[in-house]
Amino acid sequence: MHENFADWYRPCTTGTETRLTEDLLQKRWIGIEKLAEKSAVPSLHLVRITLQKQPVSQDALYKFRMGFKDSDVTFQMSGNDLELSVLAGAVACQVMTEESDEADVVALGLICASIINPGQSPWASPFIAFANSYLDKRLHNVRKANSSRRHKFPTNTLRTEIETFVARIAENNGAPTSEAAKELMNSLVEALRSTHSMTLRAIAEMERQSSLRKEETDILWWMTSGVSRDLGVTFKDLKTLAASLVAGKELSSLVSPPGVLPARTLLQRMIPTATGKGAGKPIGLIAAIKATDRAWRESVANEFDSNLDILPALSAIKQSLSTDGDEWIPAFKRSFSLKSDILLLPADLSLQMHRECLLVNLGLD
Repeated sequence: MHENFADWYRPCTTGTETRLTEDLLQKRWIGIEKLAEKSAVPSLHLVRITLQKQPVSQDALYKFRMGFKDSDVTFQMSGNDLELSVLAGAVACQVMTEESDEADVVALGLICASIINPGQSPWASPFIAFANSYLDKRLHNVRKANSSRRHKFPTNTLRTEIETFVARIAENNGAPTSEAAKELMNSLVEALRSTHSMTLRAIAEMERQSSLRKEETDILWWMTSGVSRDLGVTFKDLKTLAASLVAGKELSSLVSPPGVLPARTLLQRMIPTATGKGAGKPIGLIAAIKATDRAWRESVANEFDSNLDILPALSAIKQSLSTDGDEWIPAFKRSFSLKSDILLLPADLSLQMHRECLLVNLGLD
């Protein structure tokens, strides 16, 4: 059981008749481990349940509830939304205890979705912090080379068995010769199998490192030129609003998920006036989208055509194409329960766009 689980779960029992006991926590943790291990609920549904965002499929919600009903027959099957949110967050954290594509989806999903009305879901704060911590560690490790020991072919052992086999042939004795041949062949097969397996791992690591170096070279050329790959104009010509979205999207096309550790710094260098005093001036998501070219937004919407209900930047881009004017803005605000535009520093808005694109590239549920 996670050392902080009692603190996470405590709001679920505060002000209720239910007492926070070790037995209750143990029963809940059994369900958490089972759901995390079996991946019974799609990754992004965990995010939706944690942050209480719709839509969550009824099938996924039923499977999630049953994960706890199986270990506690008294578990409520309705009317416990806060408890479900906390438990979903705990399952998400359990998934993120080990690095995997599924954990990347959960982490990026929690981080991307939490930008909407931050602080509105205080129970989710520790889970969002956990996701940020996981992603930071993941990005620290993802480009490290995996060490592989050099395989030493067992020449001494094989030499001994070959000499034994030759001696048995000279003796002209069938049974011992056959047994010696069998031992020699088994040793040869095992030596070749080990060598083959280690060679495949070494080649796979070389290919992975080659791919990572290509990403770094592509980023270097992109930053050196200072020219948008999509639009063919310099980022200085795009100005801050449009450049923030374009840069985030383009960096996501240069790297594989879950991304690169210095993404925010790289993006800040690409966005004009996003350094110095300009770096401290927030800009609006809606304002940034209005500053982009419609044809670019159409290409983005086609490339990232997926379920965008927890991704505000990509969702806003798609909704902006529904009208020729600003009529889409009220509908967008309603869909994300926003009272005003989402204001972020230019580099943070660019990082948000970057992460949303990476999340879609990982595959959405």
